[in-house]
Amino acid sequence: MNANLRLEDLYGREKESETKLLALYVPKELTSRIDRLAKDLKAKKREVILALLNEGLDRYHRSRGRRRRK
Repeated sequence: MNANLRLEDLYGREKESETKLLALYVPKELTSRIDRLAKDLKAKKREVILALLNEGLDRYHRSRGRRRRK
């Protein structure tokens, strides 16, 4: 699996590569939303989760230089 996977990459993706197991507890509503997104994108749930995490981390890294309001 591509460690730099983005949601847009799920449309034209290649085979998975090495992965590690990570267990997370998330609200049931979030799980069902991820399931629907994976179905809409015709992707695996883990691919969608990885893409969402990567996009969130990118947004965080871009905002680190800016001052955050408390």
